[in-house]
Amino acid sequence: MDPSTCEILVVGHAALDLIFRVPNMPLAGQKQPASDLQMAIGGPGANAAIAIERLGGRASLLARIGGDAFGDLIAAELTRFGVGREFLCRVEAGSSSVSSVYVDDCGERQVVNVLPASLQVAQDLGPVLRAAERNRFRAVLGDSRWPQASAELFSYLAESGLPLVLDFERPSDALLSAGRQATHVFFSQDGLRMFSERSDPVDGLRIAQARFAGVVGVTVGEQGAYWLDDGALRHEPAFPVAVRETLAAGDVWHGAVTLALGQGLSVQAAVRRANAVAALKCTRAGGSLGMPEAHQFREFLGQVNA
Repeated sequence: MDPSTCEILVVGHAALDLIFRVPNMPLAGQKQPASDLQMAIGGPGANAAIAIERLGGRASLLARIGGDAFGDLIAAELTRFGVGREFLCRVEAGSSSVSSVYVDDCGERQVVNVLPASLQVAQDLGPVLRAAERNRFRAVLGDSRWPQASAELFSYLAESGLPLVLDFERPSDALLSAGRQATHVFFSQDGLRMFSERSDPVDGLRIAQARFAGVVGVTVGEQGAYWLDDGALRHEPAFPVAVRETLAAGDVWHGAVTLALGQGLSVQAAVRRANAVAALKCTRAGGSLGMPEAHQFREFLGQVNA
């Protein structure tokens, strides 16, 4: 399938990231000088949608932003990256989500995010459902920050045969409901630990498989990703790189794996591609500003496969 004809619907969170470069993570009560400041669009859903666009697919984002200056900036950045805004919900009386992000010299990040209560209002999903009825999308990706919308869409599309992918990070009743309808549930390592109450990711996946009917998997950083295929444990190793920044790497991974599944790739091929894209992102700074493009991804794979 031509990637340019593969449109993915991404459901979830859009925010504005203020990214501070610091030598070390701030300690409690400490004033920490920063060497640089960048402003970028953030949030798992928005980052995944941008990753899909950069990789040559098409992405439409269902997310909520406020009627404030931050919302203006988020909308403008989505347009700049080519992400479809048809389903973007503007809550005029709401305040947009903003994150303060610290990235240290080792590339690790610490995020403080606000998702204002004024933004968390019910939305009419009718236009999205009608678009889905016309077979417009090839896959749907939902994140953990707007699980109610993901649960409703997944339930509506349960018999569609589409890949319905859930980025599982923060357990909640709505997220569990979405997970029961999803064809693929991919956990972060922390998300799986909170869900399963097990420290070993393989044990956690066994518990998840008993709760969800679809494929269940987990990303584990430098170890790559594990998933269960009809009860059999599968593993795809990570690509070793010199890490500059881990910010948005997980979001990029989910965007890449969903695009690949929407293009008809197997789970193993999709996970391998997502591992490569996330590794390449880790070599680049700036959150969404450092998302790799399709030609850069192909060059990276050519180098590691040489």
